[in-house]
Amino acid sequence: MISRSTSFAVLGEALIDLRVVAGAEPGTDDRPAARSYTAQPGGSPFNVAIGLGRLGHRAEFVGRIAEDALGGILRRHAEHSHVALEYSGTWDGPTPAAVFDLDPDGSARYEFHLGDPHQTIFAADDAARIYPSSVDAAHFGSIASWLPGSAEAVLETAARLRENGVFVSYDPNIRAMLMPDRTLAVKSVERAITTSDLAKASVEDLEWLHPGRSTADVAHDWIKHGALAVVITHGAEGADCYTASGVTHSPGIPVTVVDTVGAGDAFMAGLLDGLAQKDALSRAGLAELLTRAADAQHLLDDACAYAAATCTRHGADPPWTRVPMPA
Repeated sequence: MISRSTSFAVLGEALIDLRVVAGAEPGTDDRPAARSYTAQPGGSPFNVAIGLGRLGHRAEFVGRIAEDALGGILRRHAEHSHVALEYSGTWDGPTPAAVFDLDPDGSARYEFHLGDPHQTIFAADDAARIYPSSVDAAHFGSIASWLPGSAEAVLETAARLRENGVFVSYDPNIRAMLMPDRTLAVKSVERAITTSDLAKASVEDLEWLHPGRSTADVAHDWIKHGALAVVITHGAEGADCYTASGVTHSPGIPVTVVDTVGAGDAFMAGLLDGLAQKDALSRAGLAELLTRAADAQHLLDDACAYAAATCTRHGADPPWTRVPMPA
């Protein structure tokens, strides 16, 4: 059973994903630019909070949610998924958005409209109200953790929580179109790693950050920067968990993919849920768990299964129950 006392603070952005509706192009020539869209809740950290809330944890999203119509969609989605917004700031709007379309393989191509990150994404005065004693673990990452205007406040909050004994996880969730300077991006990610006990990234993240380097090489560099474990996801090919002493591989499970939106965030929520289940939401607890090969394997397998299940649904809509790897 999940411990209802497990409490997570998730730091970062909440966005609206404006998804192009397939087959909704105009049927006449008088409106050639018209397209139809559906508005879906999104933002990587917000999605992680949604997954944790649906898995029965006390999840607190720490970010900014506008008081406009699109912000109302985010707020209702959080409430429906049992995610608290006590530490989230507000402003009039407009809500930041990510316009996207899907490639044939179900992966998304994004265009972002973010506004002033300090106002629309994350502000230090909201995060300052979080007391380390009120949370067991914190997760941060994505746009809010490296975009000027929000990054400093996010990193300072994560560092403050970790210095006071809170277990911290991190996912850079690279969006290259928002990161014109690769060298600065690498430095920003490495700084975030020093504030993390557990780091997760996709193989695509690493290929953009460190072209030409092997996944294992980058993962071990991150371990040297302070992460106890580094988990790298490979989409349909599963995931690897690197530690200073070795690597654990999960092959993932085959599913019929509707789209891959939110799959990496579901993986992160499933991974944190697994650590909570095994009472390993501490640096010492994680280190001890990783010495048990069977437990480390189950942890990775179940996170892959939860992500795979999310790929069978439209948008970032993770399941409400754990999804164990089939025997």
